[in-house]
Amino acid sequence: MSFSLVWYRRQVAGFSLFVVAVFSLLALWIAFAATVKRGEEELARDAQRLRRELTILFEAQEGLLVGLRNGNDGELQALQRLLPPYVAFLARCTPAGEILSVLRGPGIEGAKLPWKLLFPQWNLTSLLWESDRSMLTFAIARGEERLLAGFLPEQLLATLDPGFSEHCFGVLAGGGGETFVAWNGRELFPSGGLVSKSFGSRNGAVRESVGTLSVKATAWPLPHGLRLVTGLWMDRVYALALKQGVLVGGAFLLVALVLVLPVTRAFRKVSVEFERMAVSLATLQESVRLAPDPLRALDVVQREWQLPGAGMAFDETRRLLEAFRGLIEEIGSQAEELAALYQETTAMQSELEDVNRDLKAALEQLEELALFSQTAVEARSTKEAATQLLSSFTAFGGARCGGMVLLRDEKPTLVSYEGDPEAEKELLRYLKSADVKTLVRPSGGDASRSARANGFDGEGRHWYVFPISYLGADIGGLFLAEEGPRGAVLGKVQNVIALFVPHVGGILRAHLLVDEVRRSYHYLALRLQGLTATYHDETGEHLQRIRALSLFLGERMGLDEELLEDLAMYSMLHDIGKMKVPHEILSKPARLNEEEFSEIRRHTLYGVELLGESRWLDMARDICLYHHEKWDGSGYPEGLSGEEIPVVARIVGFVDVYDALRSRRCYKEPFSHETACRIITEGDDRVRPTDFDPRIMAVFRAHHAQFDKIYEAYSLLS
Repeated sequence: MSFSLVWYRRQVAGFSLFVVAVFSLLALWIAFAATVKRGEEELARDAQRLRRELTILFEAQEGLLVGLRNGNDGELQALQRLLPPYVAFLARCTPAGEILSVLRGPGIEGAKLPWKLLFPQWNLTSLLWESDRSMLTFAIARGEERLLAGFLPEQLLATLDPGFSEHCFGVLAGGGGETFVAWNGRELFPSGGLVSKSFGSRNGAVRESVGTLSVKATAWPLPHGLRLVTGLWMDRVYALALKQGVLVGGAFLLVALVLVLPVTRAFRKVSVEFERMAVSLATLQESVRLAPDPLRALDVVQREWQLPGAGMAFDETRRLLEAFRGLIEEIGSQAEELAALYQETTAMQSELEDVNRDLKAALEQLEELALFSQTAVEARSTKEAATQLLSSFTAFGGARCGGMVLLRDEKPTLVSYEGDPEAEKELLRYLKSADVKTLVRPSGGDASRSARANGFDGEGRHWYVFPISYLGADIGGLFLAEEGPRGAVLGKVQNVIALFVPHVGGILRAHLLVDEVRRSYHYLALRLQGLTATYHDETGEHLQRIRALSLFLGERMGLDEELLEDLAMYSMLHDIGKMKVPHEILSKPARLNEEEFSEIRRHTLYGVELLGESRWLDMARDICLYHHEKWDGSGYPEGLSGEEIPVVARIVGFVDVYDALRSRRCYKEPFSHETACRIITEGDDRVRPTDFDPRIMAVFRAHHAQFDKIYEAYSLLS
């Protein structure tokens, strides 16, 4: 059964529009639902984090009061001066609520307080401040008395950052439902106001109304009757979800319409063209039938008609197929002559394809060599460049294994090897026993014909030695080995090496010169660290520990070999800037005043000044300048944070803190490894875990025992 192409086009167009409409609505719904779910997940994450931070904060204040309770009246009077500024009120009270004495805050002795303020729970009151300023209070028993503290909410909670987006809110409430503080509350949760008790009456999120607005809220319990209520402003969530849903659905609808409309137009054009092709094929059939021979018939087909593909599902294509079948039958009557001609042509084509394939393979190999040469030019070290070149020539020549040998201090050194480990041992034995000149001069001593290879026989293999030189200077040699009949590797590689040897020699010579410069700067760094140790109290053992610990941590962080070499040297210059700090400040046994501490902090800038502007000391400058920066942005001198801090400065900064904790200083005794680990991972009054790169912290947690071993090993040197 066949159909008219016009009818089929109309059916396809109608069905396509229906599918487009359905999928557009589906895309809108999916985007809407995904936006709502994403908002709920984001709120849940932020709420859990804020709940943990609030719990820690309030428990810390309670712990503070517990510590104060244990002192006598005189000690209590002295200790209150050390309280943080957000503790605005501290008083001794009778169990009946009468204020006996005010240790901090307005002098309201004798005032009578409500009984609920004297229980160990958090309350909000304005009775303790002359200007009716609201304070958070908490009381604990102290013998027969009560110790009552008042906290300024805005200062106490200043360190918290809920991170809520505009469609989320949070409320901190007391046991009676009074609002302590609200985040993103849209002025609907005033301080001191009451939060709906239904927010915490059921498990999970509840739908409620705040004023005229709908919210989806969840209550989270906190210590001593506190509640954290978080929720979504549903009007904002729905607006955002609808906007994104309309954008996604509209985009899908637009793209679908752009695709469907051309298809319907193409169907109409095809129906007209098929009819024309049917007429043309009938005419062509007659022309082929009247041709005097098969070649003429074939010529008629090629000249007058290029056969298109045709379907069979429509009335128009059925007539086209019938006409085409008649044409095939006429050409088939002359099949023998056409077959002979086709076989001859096919054989010629096969030969051409073989030749073309060989040429293409050779071209690809040459392109690969050129690419490896470019990669070697851009390599970071001599070893990396030699490895790239060796890999290229080994693959190009089909060698079983190979080695790149360079002359260092007139001694052959294997800097890169690829292949069987047993063959590597064989090559190393040969290098120890061979005359250096045989490695860099071909037979006959003509250094200008470097493509001519020396060689020696190994165990079941033959080694070819291709000397490498540059401008008459001997660089080294390329060693390639083959197993089985000789000549295969030599035949592939020798002519190519004749072209590439000057280039390869130049690449390796350039990298060797760079190595010499780097070694000179490493020697300079070694001498400078000696001056640093002489000027101030940092011993040579301290600098060696910094070097060893930085190298160990850098390896675990995945730094490459060249960066590790530089890190090992330049880490010892981290405090070179202290040479410009007055010695009486560095050696002062007492606590530094603010001006002296400010001068100490300038040692990072002084270090950069002393090192100068050479690009070879870029890493050393980064370490000097940034090793006191902290991951959370609280460091100095520039307050950088996260990945803004160079990784080498992050490594040295961490190692410097660990070594300082373990070492004796004029202001402290040395800590044990266990104490240092606890301070770094849990924090104290000077060190916080957020000071350090999380990746470095992960390495330290996994390998802290090795840190202890390294510290002890270099401490025994003294």
